[in-house]
Amino acid sequence: MEDTRVLLYDVSSLPTDGSELSLISSDKLDGKYCSARKINGVAHVVRRSNVNTRSHITRSLSRYHDDLLWDNKTLYIAHATIKAKMLLPGFAQRLTDELKVISDGSDCSAVTRVALYASFEDDANQDGFPDAVADAVLKSYLQVSSFKIASPPLEGEGSIALNTNTIGSFFPSRNSEIYASEDVLIVAGRGYHRDEATRSWGQSTYFLSYKLHDDGSTPTGLAIGKVPGYLLKQFSMVGSTKQKLAHFINTSDVFFFCVLSLGRT
Repeated sequence: MEDTRVLLYDVSSLPTDGSELSLISSDKLDGKYCSARKINGVAHVVRRSNVNTRSHITRSLSRYHDDLLWDNKTLYIAHATIKAKMLLPGFAQRLTDELKVISDGSDCSAVTRVALYASFEDDANQDGFPDAVADAVLKSYLQVSSFKIASPPLEGEGSIALNTNTIGSFFPSRNSEIYASEDVLIVAGRGYHRDEATRSWGQSTYFLSYKLHDDGSTPTGLAIGKVPGYLLKQFSMVGSTKQKLAHFINTSDVFFFCVLSLGRT
């Protein structure tokens, strides 16, 4: 599992003799570093950990897997369903155990509950749940840790660990761009959605936002969203604090096909 090392140094009086900076606090945070922001004396560090569903579930359910080589689609679905029911409990238990480790053995209360990045309005003509293959949230696990830069480190003999407060959420993307205002942090990630009418895959950008607090306490889940197309880049997200609005510039790939008619010359 990847982790991020955070070091907090005192730069109020820089040494002139070439000596080392004074280390105030440090900590090792779970997840690969994505980005960080300092707002009103509070640092917010964003990390991401990919969820490996391919090795533990989807690869075993492939139609080309040795025990699922059925020419008949109905038979394949029936046997794959049985196998999925056998695999899922173990995968869920392992995922829960890892979340408890990340949450320092707690009851996962710091995990924001997000079940699906889709609405029934998106698939109004379907019976039951919308297609969740592309919108599945188990692509990665995002964490945001906040701490006041001026706050003392955690107590303990010889300890200089940062006093961080962390919240996490599953996210349907393995890509992330960050925008932050004074009180809101927005994570944007690339993903796909399936168009059942054309049986093709379209490009989407998923959003997950958190409410930030001036006292460095744990951020709180605010909202989720999805729009067509890909975010151009990080700086394509612009916010207006006065109007409490955020603006995003997205684009979609367009594929052109040219059919040549071959004839005699």
